Amino acid sequence: MDNKFWYDATICIKAAYPLIKVLQLIDSNEKPTMSFIHEAMDQAKEKIQVNFGCVKKKYRFSILLIIYLLLSVDT
Repeated sequence: MDNKFWYDATICIKAAYPLIKVLQLIDSNEKPTMSFIHEAMDQAKEKIQVNFGCVKKKYRFSILLIIYLLLSVDT
């Protein structure tokens, strides 16, 4: 496999792993409250920013996706 594949795989993991942790929380046997989910999403956003070295151009799409998901959640 070439280096581009591994670079792209790393980018995916940097964005997806924090979100997967939130999904694991939501899917657990103990259902968290909405405020707890929102807090976990905020922490995921911060983690994604750190994972991309706080370079907004690199993480902007991931953060926009999180905001969209938060706004589309039925309360």
